[in-house]
This record gives sequence, C-alpha cells and structure tokens, in this order.
Amino acid sequence: MEDLALISSRAEASSLLNGMEFKSIYEFEEFSEEMLRKYIVDKECIKTIAASKAFSFEIMFLKKIEGTFLEDFTKYFFNNFSLAVEHHKSDVIKIYLESDLLINEALVGYQDSASLNSSVNTENQRRLTKSAFNMFGDIIESSLYPQLNLLYKVFALSKDSSIYGDDKILTNGKIVSSLVESSELFKHVLKDILHNVPLNQWRNISNHSSYSYNKETSSVNCNYGHNNSRSVTLEFEELVDLLKSIDTIQILLKTCLELSSMMLRIKESIGIHENRYELTEETILSQIGNMFAVLSYEIRDIEKNKSHWKINIIDQRSLGKAKFREFGKELIPYLACMYDLYGLLIDIEVFDIKGRTFQKMSLATKNNSRSIAK
Repeated sequence: MEDLALISSRAEASSLLNGMEFKSIYEFEEFSEEMLRKYIVDKECIKTIAASKAFSFEIMFLKKIEGTFLEDFTKYFFNNFSLAVEHHKSDVIKIYLESDLLINEALVGYQDSASLNSSVNTENQRRLTKSAFNMFGDIIESSLYPQLNLLYKVFALSKDSSIYGDDKILTNGKIVSSLVESSELFKHVLKDILHNVPLNQWRNISNHSSYSYNKETSSVNCNYGHNNSRSVTLEFEELVDLLKSIDTIQILLKTCLELSSMMLRIKESIGIHENRYELTEETILSQIGNMFAVLSYEIRDIEKNKSHWKINIIDQRSLGKAKFREFGKELIPYLACMYDLYGLLIDIEVFDIKGRTFQKMSLATKNNSRSIAK
C-alpha cells in the first residue's frame, strides 16, 4: 500500500503540472514564489513556503486551477482571511491553534481513506458504488467537516462576509448550509459541482445507505432530505466524477488552510514534534512522489527487501548528475523521516533514458546528521 501512495502521488502531481517542465529544483522554487504572490503579501512567508518544498503539491494545484472558479474561490478565501486577521488577529490565531491538531488528523484520515479505497475492484460496479459511498461519508465526516468548521469561523471574523459576527455553535450540516447561502462561490463549491446536492446531504446519503445501484441501467439512485423526499439519479460515470469533485474540494480546502496556517506561523507557535503530529508512511511517501513530479522523474520500479527499499527512477529529460544532486538534497528530510520513524531505509537509483545507471543515492547517518552517500 505504501508504494502505491508513492506512485499515485507522483502521477497526480504530474497531471497538475499539465506539461509544465522545470530545469532545476531552484527554478521550481522561483515558480512557487510567483504562484504564492497571488494570495500572500508577506514576502518572508512566501520564501519560507517556497523553499521548504513541502507544499509542492499545493503549488501545482494553484497552477492547475488558474482561470477557473476554484482560483476565484481561493482568492475569495485569502481576501476574507486577510480581513479577519487585520481586524481580529488574536481571535484568528486562537481558532487556528485550537483547530490545528484536529485539522492534521483530518488530513491523515483523508490519506488513510484514499489508500484503503484504492485497491477496490473497479470492474465490479456494485462494489465500487458501495466503496465510493463509504468513502464519501468517511472523507466528509472526518476530513471536510473539520476544515469547513475552521473556514466558517474565519469568515465569521471577516467584515466582507455575510456571516460576519455569527459566533453561534452550529452542527456540521448547518455550517455547510450557512456557507452555501453566504456566497455564490461557496454554493458552487459545496453544492453545484456535486450534482446540485449539498455536501452534507451526500454525507447523509452515505451514512444512511439511502442509495441503490441499478444493474440494468448502470445507474445509482439516491434519496435525501426530510423523510427522503428528494432524489437524484447518477449514471455510473457521474458517480466517478462525483468522487473526483469531492477529492477536489479536499485539495482546495487543504491548500487554503495549510497556506494560511503558514502565514500565521502556527507550527512555530506550537512547536513541531512527533508526538503531536502523526507522519504516516503514506504521507511521507506521497511527498517524495510529489517531488519526483517536480522534475518529471519517472518511477521505473520499486525493489523491497524488508526494511530496505530501492526506488529506481528514470531521468527522462536527461537533466544529469548535477541537477539530481541538487534535487537529492531536498529529499533528505523525507528519507530521514522514513528511517527515524519507521526504520525504512530508502535508496534511490537513477537511470538515463537508455536504461543505464548514472547515479545512486542513499541516506548516510552519522552523529545524528544527515547526508547523501553516492
């Protein structure tokens, strides 16, 4: 399952780039700064985020959504976030601090849910339907609701929001309804792209199993609302699209909240240590996969020998040794985490387009320092 996280994250991140290519990891860093300037004013914060490379996937996502309503929503969020910070900074910091661990758990939960459902047999439509609805309910309840709760509190502190000053404690369903009614952008994100059914109703459909698969028509009928008085029927292909839409909402919220958390320097305020933040194997390997996508390194195969892995990658753009050495330095924190937390030693071997090895990389540890042995 772990290697699937590596491969799928590399593929997904690569698709976000949509053909864009970078000559070096430092060129990607400059590109990251350019993307972040659309949303963040603090130059020091921009440089910190870009230099860390920890948000490479989010940077690629911001590029992918250019010219779409998702970009409009992202700008809308950061405008309201900035207003909330300008007039209620201590309150904003407080809600981010209070939500920090819950949001981290929500993101880990999303990764687990995606991993568990990735092995479902997609040829059996009935099983995939059940798996999809199980996933809807799990992602909405454990991941999207905590993030939307935080978003709601931010907008309640923004003078430009129609829910400004609304400090009532609401249920998750009421929060979705309130956000949908607050602006056309929220309505588009949380309802319109979900076949005009609000996000919270998809959670109810899933949790109450109020759906049925029709084998003859390859469609799924769903009932929702008071006494299941409303219904929607999806072609099987539309169900797959719905899953993609919910995944897009997850990435959108994660991007907004993680970058805004960096703007507030929340992690610095709390102090990062293992006992507070769970770094799963899938999360770390997904980051490594995202990094491979930055310079278009292709994963050829993965050799596993108990606690020692070797990832073989192809330098399909013939960037050469020097560029890989620069890139390798950025991988050290992730390889170190895999070794320190899970005892998994990962080596990387690089092949040219003709299948010849030209670089090997392994993590060398000495006196608690980290370096690359070549």
